[in-house]
Amino acid sequence: MRKDQEVIIVGYLIAALASIFIANAIPHLTRGSAGYLHRVPWRVPASAAENVLWASINLVIGIWIGYWASTYGLFLPLALTVGVIVGGGFAALIGTRFANNPAERGQQTN
Repeated sequence: MRKDQEVIIVGYLIAALASIFIANAIPHLTRGSAGYLHRVPWRVPASAAENVLWASINLVIGIWIGYWASTYGLFLPLALTVGVIVGGGFAALIGTRFANNPAERGQQTN
């Protein structure tokens, strides 16, 4: 494998990492902006404001990592496809983990 091919592969891996941060922001932003409790790394359950803050942090990190990936001269449709596949897979993995355990996702159980 040529050196320039290795650099491009690294760029796509960085784009995949950016998509994980952006995908992680979605549930925190939606639950927080709707006023619901949801977990964050430092508290279970966390307030809506903490979730919006955590979503904002994830979005900023994802955007900056995505910008870094763009400096590798990637083919944009392929980079977006990699991002959607990896981000969607991450969201599905997290969703299946929390689906049957309301306490784990920060919801009150009766």
